[in-house]
Formats: sequence, structure tokens, C-alpha cells
Amino acid sequence: MSYTKGEWLFGHNVGVYCSGKHIADIAQSESGFDETLANARLIAAAPDLLEACELALSLFSLPSNEITKEDLKEIQAAINKATNG
Repeated sequence: MSYTKGEWLFGHNVGVYCSGKHIADIAQSESGFDETLANARLIAAAPDLLEACELALSLFSLPSNEITKEDLKEIQAAINKATNG
């Protein structure tokens, strides 16, 4: 599977972009703009979340003493990007 490489960002017109290229429109949520923005943030974080999941999966095969704080920070950073945490 292939996707548009690069950092995905969301704009306040509620679209997702990569290197100035339009990737997706986000439909207005019936629950309001805050939820629409949260949806855009989650979609924009998709590449980071995929990378974090792949990292987490690879870490499960390691002894727990080989998992570094940097590994865990990378996973947390992807979650934060998705949730504005």
C-alpha cells in the first residue's frame, strides 16, 4: 500500500495537505466545528500513527529492557499529534 509521503497537515478550511498538495476534504460534522477539526487532526496524523504502530509492533519482539525512552516518546508524539495532546 502506498500513500502520499511527507508531513500531513490540516488547514482551517478543514482540508488535509502534504507539501502544499491537497489530500483530502473533511466533511463538516453534525456535532460541530470542534469535532470536524478533531477529525482533520486525526487524519493528518495518519502517517505518524502508522509509523508509531509499526514501531510498537517491532518493540513487542524485544526484551523489555531494550525498549528505549526515545521509542516510547516517538509513539507518544504520534498520539499527541492525532489528539492535540
